[in-house]
Amino acid sequence: QLADARAQLQNGSAAFEAEIHELKGQCVRLQEESEKARQDKERVELILEQFHNEETSKSSYELKRLKDSVAALESAAAAKDKQIVELTEQHKGQHPDLKAGPQ
Repeated sequence: QLADARAQLQNGSAAFEAEIHELKGQCVRLQEESEKARQDKERVELILEQFHNEETSKSSYELKRLKDSVAALESAAAAKDKQIVELTEQHKGQHPDLKAGPQ
């Protein structure tokens, strides 16, 4: 009986050790999967941040380009207005019906 009890204890102990070994393996796999998921998340966050930065940069560039275009058009319009006023002033004497300034 004692020998049977020892054999059962050893079998139980071996089964317990095998289960512990299997659980340790599962833990390692889960840790690896968790680390991979964390790395994937970081990669996605970095991609999203880069995309956001690129879009913000593009938007800023487009806004600056549009502002520069508007400023150039305003400057050109002001120069034309000035030219009209100057031409009107020069020809005022020749054409009395002309008024100074753009119409």
